[in-house]
Amino acid sequence: MKKAKIVTGGVFLVVGIIMLIVAFVVKGNNKKFFKTAVKTEATIEHIDSYRDYNRTTGKYRTKHDVYISYQTADGAFYEDVKLGYYKNSMREGQTLTVYYDPQAPTDVQAKEGSKLVVWITGGIGALFSVIGGVLLISGAVGRREYI
Repeated sequence: MKKAKIVTGGVFLVVGIIMLIVAFVVKGNNKKFFKTAVKTEATIEHIDSYRDYNRTTGKYRTKHDVYISYQTADGAFYEDVKLGYYKNSMREGQTLTVYYDPQAPTDVQAKEGSKLVVWITGGIGALFSVIGGVLLISGAVGRREYI
């Protein structure tokens, strides 16, 4: 029992630390992107919905791809650019604030979507790290087993 706690705790701790590192890397990349990105208003042109089969759960789920159009500061117009972020309140024809890379204008992000990835990954990573730490400590200093 003691050995199982230590092994399980170690796995949880390692996975948690990896997820925390990923969250910090993504946060750093987002910070770098938004430092040079240009803000503009975009219009949701269309939202493609499709069903995807999840092999782990054995269930289908609906996924959405959001395509937008927007104009850059230099007057270039881009349409059918995939946003890479969706939330239930989005509707076709709706306008939203996005940010694009002036060096690669089709690289576009919404601040909400960027923050969401960091919070989810970091939150799960922190939770796994705490669970792993607790299991490791309780396995290491728990009651001694005598045979």
